[in-house]
Amino acid sequence: MPLPLNIRAVFFDAVGTVLEPSPPVRLAYLHAGRRHGHEATEAEVDLRFRSAFAAEEARDRASGLRTNEEREEQRWRSIVASTLPGVPDQNLCYRELHDHFGRPDAWQVLPGAAEIIGLLVERGMMVGIASNFDSRLHGIVRAKPELAQIGPVVVSSEIGWRKPAPEFFQHLADLTGIATSHILMVGDDAENDVAGPRRAGMASLLVSPARPHRNAPGLAAVGSLLDANRS
Repeated sequence: MPLPLNIRAVFFDAVGTVLEPSPPVRLAYLHAGRRHGHEATEAEVDLRFRSAFAAEEARDRASGLRTNEEREEQRWRSIVASTLPGVPDQNLCYRELHDHFGRPDAWQVLPGAAEIIGLLVERGMMVGIASNFDSRLHGIVRAKPELAQIGPVVVSSEIGWRKPAPEFFQHLADLTGIATSHILMVGDDAENDVAGPRRAGMASLLVSPARPHRNAPGLAAVGSLLDANRS
């Protein structure tokens, strides 16, 4: 994929690109549910979570991709309730999961993240994270030594727009003072991290750090792509 020769900033998506939950989401929900009297199987929890997550994604698209901290809490309360129905104290269960995913030790840095961030910083590029998340992300990123060289951390709930809204990507340009045509967005979601930024005039790259394949390589591909466009 041809890129502008003068990419000056690279923003990475967070979940699935530089971070992943550990243990996986389905297991965190399964164990929390068991502690609160829920008896579904792992497969049932996984299926319900995916369905609930998709429903909230559709709800956000229908509302124009606007968000804030209140909406994010509402979103996750709904996902927890739909994934673990019948739990006697839904609020307590939600709070346990909310706090769990806000702790740095619930997340691990994906392979190649530290190396590519260091390489880009050495080349004088601005490197940041741009994520559909809430304010918990700041503490998670700060606690990870592998992400110490990350610059701006842009969170949808704080700017009022979720990816793939064009306003989200324009915010990156406004924040950095760098035109969208000179920013590269890297992520694991074909719509949020690839098609959305391209519609906003930004270069983008689809990756799959946990399970690289032909159409979505690991994070080292970022450096290779930039090298190919400089030669």
